[in-house]
Amino acid sequence: MSSSSSDQQKFSADGLPTLIGSLPLKSHEEALDLIFRYTGQIPLWPQLPCRPEERMLYQFMEGIPGLEQQEDRIFFNTANDAFQTELLEFFEEYLAITEAGVDLLASRFAVSRDRAPGLYLLREKVSPETILL
Repeated sequence: MSSSSSDQQKFSADGLPTLIGSLPLKSHEEALDLIFRYTGQIPLWPQLPCRPEERMLYQFMEGIPGLEQQEDRIFFNTANDAFQTELLEFFEEYLAITEAGVDLLASRFAVSRDRAPGLYLLREKVSPETILL
């Protein structure tokens, strides 16, 4: 079944600016103020890599078995006595989400507010009426 072009909205970039999420700031509020001021039609999730919790690996590896942090170093410790149990629990939770319909946002796979405060603040500040489709 095909739809005519009049039934579909066509994307038009119109030369609008956008950003990459990593910003050289220390405040999510300040970052969002700048985002809404300069790229309000295409808002983004501000990530502040000056905060250790928001560095790429640390931020997205939350809940992964064997992941350990010592000072400013992050690594996988597969020699840990609990690693095999953690790995089994990880895959059981994955299957519960993908096959049994367990809520993703209530699982270890959701990005937490501690590691993604900019995402949660963006969600609070953006209403459905603000987003241009």
